[in-house]
Amino acid sequence: MQVQEKYRNHPAMQILCKALLRESRLQLIFSLLLTGGSAVLISFCFTKHIILTAFGLTSFVFGLRFFFKTAQQSSIESNRLILLLNKNPKQIVWVYALNTQLNPFGLEFMDSGVLYFKLADGDEISVGLPAKKLKLVSKFLNRILIETTFGYNKERAEQYRRDPNSLRSSQF
Repeated sequence: MQVQEKYRNHPAMQILCKALLRESRLQLIFSLLLTGGSAVLISFCFTKHIILTAFGLTSFVFGLRFFFKTAQQSSIESNRLILLLNKNPKQIVWVYALNTQLNPFGLEFMDSGVLYFKLADGDEISVGLPAKKLKLVSKFLNRILIETTFGYNKERAEQYRRDPNSLRSSQF
């Protein structure tokens, strides 16, 4: 079943794709800043401080590696979550949302959300979403991921820790 192709124009899929693209772009920017900052550090400390130069070289290599790895996955079609939704949705065994509100002195300052995808191999994918959009995206995913468990509780967390595949809804 081609999930993204079939539901490409669904508002929830568009929200999810935009969030994934935003995160990918932020990772690219961070990797470029790390690489550029490392290059500046190397150029200023090359002859004076061997330890700072070594640190700069190490972070430069990591920045380049992170940049190329992120650049390979920068298109939405090559994103790991989209690939799983398209080709192997049964690998996603548990999905839950976390909404974070920051209300200093009773004033709403920030309201953000994260959608967690727990995989059968024990890995995790998380996507930052606007808190107002979490419910829409969760309902959409609940309809298309029919064998996936939705919602968080401590029992599910312990069950996932013991055996991720035991969270498949068809086994309940």
